[in-house]
Amino acid sequence: MMKYTGLLDETAPPVHKLPPRFWRKRLLLGLGLSLAMWYTTVHKEELMSALEQEEPSLANTAASSRYAIIIDGDSTGTRLHIHNFSSSLQYRSTISYQTAVENSLHAYAEQSMNAKEAFQPLIRYAMDVIPADQHACTPLLMRASSRSLRSLGQPQRDNLLHSVERILQSRSPFPVALGSVEIMKPGEDIMFSWVAARHLLEDSNIAVLLLSESDTQLVFEPSMGFDDDKYPIRLGNRTHDLYRRIFEHNGLRSLRQQVNERVAALVAISGTPTAVVSNPCIAKDTSEHMTIRLGSQDRPQGDEYLMDGTTIGGYDACSTVVDDVLAKTFHNANILPIDHPTPIWLKRQFTDRIAPLLVDNDPEPERGLQAITVDKIAWLARAVCAGPEVWADVWGESEIVDRLARMPSWCLDLTIIHRLLTTGYRLDGRREVLVGHGVGDTAKSPTWTIGAAVQLIQNTAANYLLYQYFTVFSFVRDSNHETVTEAFSQKTAMSAAFFSPHAATPRPNPLASALRARLHSIDTQCAETHAKIAQLRTHLKVLAQRRKEVAKELKEKIVFPILTIPPEITSQIFFYYAEYLYDVMGLSPLVLTHVCHVWRDIALSTPKIWTMIHMPGFDDETSGSLPAELMLRRCLERAGPSSLRITAPFSPAPRLFSLLTVYSNQIASLSCHIPLPDNCSLDGISGCLSRMTHLDLTIRQQHAPITIFSNAPSLRRLTMCYMTQSPGQVDLPWEQLVEVTIQNVDFNPDVLDLVAKMSRLEVLTIPCAPYRTMAHRSVVLPRLRELDCSAFVSSNSTDFLRSFKCPHLETFNINFENHDGAGNAVQHFLSSGNSLRHLMLSRVTTEIAFKLFRYTPTVEKLSIADSQQMELLWHNLAFSTRRIGNPLPALKELEVEVPRVDIPYRSIVSLIHPRACHLELSDIQRISFNMPFRGFGSISTRIQQFAAEPENGRIGGCKIELSGLARLALGAVSHEQFPLYSLADVDNES
Repeated sequence: MMKYTGLLDETAPPVHKLPPRFWRKRLLLGLGLSLAMWYTTVHKEELMSALEQEEPSLANTAASSRYAIIIDGDSTGTRLHIHNFSSSLQYRSTISYQTAVENSLHAYAEQSMNAKEAFQPLIRYAMDVIPADQHACTPLLMRASSRSLRSLGQPQRDNLLHSVERILQSRSPFPVALGSVEIMKPGEDIMFSWVAARHLLEDSNIAVLLLSESDTQLVFEPSMGFDDDKYPIRLGNRTHDLYRRIFEHNGLRSLRQQVNERVAALVAISGTPTAVVSNPCIAKDTSEHMTIRLGSQDRPQGDEYLMDGTTIGGYDACSTVVDDVLAKTFHNANILPIDHPTPIWLKRQFTDRIAPLLVDNDPEPERGLQAITVDKIAWLARAVCAGPEVWADVWGESEIVDRLARMPSWCLDLTIIHRLLTTGYRLDGRREVLVGHGVGDTAKSPTWTIGAAVQLIQNTAANYLLYQYFTVFSFVRDSNHETVTEAFSQKTAMSAAFFSPHAATPRPNPLASALRARLHSIDTQCAETHAKIAQLRTHLKVLAQRRKEVAKELKEKIVFPILTIPPEITSQIFFYYAEYLYDVMGLSPLVLTHVCHVWRDIALSTPKIWTMIHMPGFDDETSGSLPAELMLRRCLERAGPSSLRITAPFSPAPRLFSLLTVYSNQIASLSCHIPLPDNCSLDGISGCLSRMTHLDLTIRQQHAPITIFSNAPSLRRLTMCYMTQSPGQVDLPWEQLVEVTIQNVDFNPDVLDLVAKMSRLEVLTIPCAPYRTMAHRSVVLPRLRELDCSAFVSSNSTDFLRSFKCPHLETFNINFENHDGAGNAVQHFLSSGNSLRHLMLSRVTTEIAFKLFRYTPTVEKLSIADSQQMELLWHNLAFSTRRIGNPLPALKELEVEVPRVDIPYRSIVSLIHPRACHLELSDIQRISFNMPFRGFGSISTRIQQFAAEPENGRIGGCKIELSGLARLALGAVSHEQFPLYSLADVDNES
């Protein structure tokens, strides 16, 4: 076999010797690439989490807010737009800023490096607005839309853009990717607007129709495949193929000029030169001066005409002229139909002309837009073209009528808009469109900068992931260094391509086949066939939304009506409930925070309900709930500067009292036990109780003298409970006390010595007990108005009343249970002088009662409870006036509560009826009768009728209040109906 020797034989073919282990390395490289591609696809989220730790500047998505900076360089200046989004990319707000020097970008074309003067203030402002920890993850993009910049030469323009990009990259902390500074391409702004509208409306697809002064544009994402006018745009990991059409010279101003020129030209052709032109596109009975150029070389600036719509103004005639003008552009435009039910948003001049004419029942409040049909636009055009007489019928005296009068060509504008939608974009008359400048109550307008910001944020994270994907295999080393370098360069170039904010935009294919045109025609027919079905689906969607709103209202106003109460009223309800929890149940208002988040927020923001504090005891601290000190501290903090009501337990945790010292100036009410436990001290509050008005002391055993309460200038109410025979000394400002309650005094017979010190006392509650009286001296209480001696103790005695002198006493309550000789002591007390208005007697006999009545001629209200001789006492009250005169001449109110024993019904009626029927010698106005238990015996019809008639009514001139009697009596004869009378009935009759 012949062997080639290479250089020795010039005719031998060249031998390409492979490097050692060449195929092994290539096989390993291919295997590694395959595994990496699989791993990246499956573990995308884990890679992103790792990349966040490695490069937070590009992958930080955990922040609560995300920002994007868009710089717009137009002909009037350079503007900065800072768009704020939530972590879930929900739009929040936009902050715009422009420097005082409004130089356009083209002003720096000659000295491009001086452009930094225009951008330094913008960058500094963005750094102040955006938090510092967000700078590295806030991307920046700039688009120049200045017309003068487009007029520059290509080298000069590129040099300026590269210089600006270098300035932004070097002078700002914000990431600026390659190609982020460019001139706005034609149609790029409406594509960004489509992204913004899609994002703000949270709709996966939407069609945007834009009408400017010079052109009209359309963009949407068709559901069917297409090739012509396709412009892909990448959002994150997905590329959207948008259908975009731009019709130059078909803006509102351009079309308006063309229509008027055609009308004027028709008049000129008739051979009758005139300065007044009858124009069907001017509202009826109106006229407007216009400058029109008909192509005369002598007057290039045009001629002045008066467009008159007095005789021929109307929509139908105008639409004929408009259709002729539109036909030049749209007759063979071959526009793709907009899929049903894709929403259509009319922007710019569409909205400027339509929105002011809509009435209040048209808005769609959940979107902040106004949904109308195309036929409604035609109706508006007809109304506007009909002239002032119809304007007054449709819009009344609103401001829009004045605007229409100032601009008669509004008729032409609306006609252009309607015909452009129908004959131009081929929309059905029943198709709904959205009109409005913004979304929601805040009128968030889908400007192109918002769309650019959305795309920039979505693409930044995706670009970074792809960049890491193409460089994740850099650990592979090849002995052929040139091969590795070349491969790495290719990967870098691919990554840079992905970093471009837009995918490459292919040019439309001009060679559309005839088959594709036929396919488009079939698709159009299918879309029209399904139009009605789509409308029904849209209607069902509207009904579903309405049902959702009604269900929500039902839930809020019926199912949970308490949540509809205004917070300030709920806060007041919480305060009353917190008082109930505190006074009756001894609980904390913390339970109010456990119902729902609304109640929790209201409760935590209402300091008043946290002012009533039950200090936790030792058992509460070890029960496994929140630590006692933490709970107490939170309550004190939530109460703020409000006055505090504090109840200390019998065995408090010692360190809790140190907190009271800090808040002593806020304590208005304090309840505690004396002596305090070991290691507990309140010495720090001495002299600091400026707000305290109520003190509740329970004295349990002998103790050292208590002096910490002696300096309390606002103290007026005192409650003392004795639990020991040697109570010890308590120094209090006795002379300033106004209301005192003494309980369980069996262990302290010297209480009268304390009462004698209370010269300003007005209300005293004290049990009847065997006190040690003061020898040869009386206890004079000149200001006492109310004395309550009804509390029951084991060793009752009323002898202490012999020492009391209360000349201005108005209310007296005494319990005669187990009181031997009580009548004599009470008579002696009342005989010393009084001014009683209200006398309350419990368990009193008839004999004692009538003895006391002789010393109480001024009593206006008598309350008798649990008397064993109630029938006899009542009979004497009713009939004694005939024998001995009225014992209580000033009596106006009588309250009776019968003992808790069974009484015959007939006897019960006899207690009330005679007294109420023989009032000629008495001025009594009210009788209240309460029977805790029901009676027994037969119930005659007369008794039943009487039981029903006086309920909350009157007998004669006396108001009768029965509790228990009428309800129980009527329960046995529910088949009979008796008339019930109210005070309102009595007042009306009188």
